[in-house]
Amino acid sequence: MLFIIKTWSSKNPITRVGIKWVIILLVGALLYFANKQLQSYWGEQARQETGLVSVELSKAIKLAQQEHKLVLAEMSAVWCPTCRKLEQKIFSNAVVKKQIMQHYIFTRIDYDSIQAQQFMSQYKVKGFPTVLVLNGAAEQVANIPLTFNSTEYSAMLKKVSLVVKY
Repeated sequence: MLFIIKTWSSKNPITRVGIKWVIILLVGALLYFANKQLQSYWGEQARQETGLVSVELSKAIKLAQQEHKLVLAEMSAVWCPTCRKLEQKIFSNAVVKKQIMQHYIFTRIDYDSIQAQQFMSQYKVKGFPTVLVLNGAAEQVANIPLTFNSTEYSAMLKKVSLVVKY
């Protein structure tokens, strides 16, 4: 600390500018990581509030085969504000949750998980949130467009469940 004080009081302007940049970078990094932690906390809260049970993808596919259902696969990130909004506005809606539980096996693939890169590559996912419908053979049969209108979302889920074979 004494070194910083002596250096700060130095008459060398290059040293003073260098210290200012180090402080700015440290504060910026601190703010970035604090924000990411806060966003992650809020995202985890939103996920829990949906009440939806997420099954690991390979298990979801097996269950879909056994129960003659489709897999609803949500690719998201816990720290993503748009993903959190999808959880709060859509997956927390009672009508949507009922449809999911009746016709789908729900799985959530988190961007920071081990399986995320394979999932993104296999299904050509470019960003998140992305919600795909898979059949029991793990083939993509539908892509549910992003909307925060629960009535529209419910209608899309219903249409897919009626039209697509598991």
